[in-house]
Amino acid sequence: MPTEYITAAWQQLTTAGWKLKRADHDLIEVTNPGGYTSTMRVSRLPSLARYVH
Repeated sequence: MPTEYITAAWQQLTTAGWKLKRADHDLIEVTNPGGYTSTMRVSRLPSLARYVH
């Protein structure tokens, strides 16, 4: 997956109030605006950004 999709998704999520933190090599720790935290693979960020948008 081209990195521009990952970068755009990261920007959309942080703009929407989500917090993203790198957890491991290909894992991201995601905290929603309500405080719920989960861990997901980097490749899932674009689909999450479409859901949030």
